[in-house]
Amino acid sequence: MARGIDPRAVETEHERKSIGAETTFAQDLSDGPRLRGALRDICREVGDRMTRAGVHARTVAIKLRYSYFKTITRQATAPTPVQKGEDIEEIAGRLLTAVARPDDQFRLLGVQCSKLSAEDGTQGAFWSIHDLYDPPPRA
Repeated sequence: MARGIDPRAVETEHERKSIGAETTFAQDLSDGPRLRGALRDICREVGDRMTRAGVHARTVAIKLRYSYFKTITRQATAPTPVQKGEDIEEIAGRLLTAVARPDDQFRLLGVQCSKLSAEDGTQGAFWSIHDLYDPPPRA
């Protein structure tokens, strides 16, 4: 193998581990309508790609690069798998809200969905996506 000789067949198929998208802004953005609009567009794109692939995700992550090039990621795992852009946006938006400060400037925003499965997890599910952040009151 060190000499480039390998009798094994080339494998072109592989199991997808995640689906995501990101965008770099021409101008740094603070948290506001333009950043949230970009988040919505990215989440819709990721949701459309997941729908075409026929998969749902349990984990949603955001990637943020600040104007001074520090990059952070934050993620959350949903109680039931998500696929729609609106559901992805809800989770990603809450992650963004948790880290964004009024004076922050961002040059890149990305969303990645992982822990993919072909099942939507709705059969027998007791929770909705909203329960991830707003648990029902105790009786």
